[in-house]
Amino acid sequence: VTRQADEAGRTGIRQAHVHVGTAAEIHAVLLNRLAALPAAVVSDAERKLASKEWQLLFRKHREAHAPRRMLKPQTILSCPYSAEGWSFVEACILLLATRATLLTNLIEVSPRINPFADRLLSFTTLALDVRDETRLVGVPLRHAEAASVPFIDIR
Repeated sequence: VTRQADEAGRTGIRQAHVHVGTAAEIHAVLLNRLAALPAAVVSDAERKLASKEWQLLFRKHREAHAPRRMLKPQTILSCPYSAEGWSFVEACILLLATRATLLTNLIEVSPRINPFADRLLSFTTLALDVRDETRLVGVPLRHAEAASVPFIDIR
């Protein structure tokens, strides 16, 4: 943890990299990052994201927390944190950001599928606080519970 802060005033940022590119270039970067994760983790994430159980879980979350305003709500994915285990959450988020699935439609991630989805997807694969965070965010379970916000437990 450092005293450095980002543009929103959040502290504890060790390092940040900003890449500006076309949608195709960014998509390629995300696919490369996904390919760098262990194949077994990505395969498990693909299997879970395609499961009927998770489709029902995401649908239930969406219906229970339908937006009451024009801004789209956050979709917070959470599970207990471990350095080894967090790659599963990262794989889920990267898959949702790069592939067209029923779940990406449910949380309006991809304008390729759902015309009402955000034109620019913002996501964070690991955050410790959900305030001022992106639309799709991974948060360790204890931080999500402490924030008292709706989240999807993906254990």
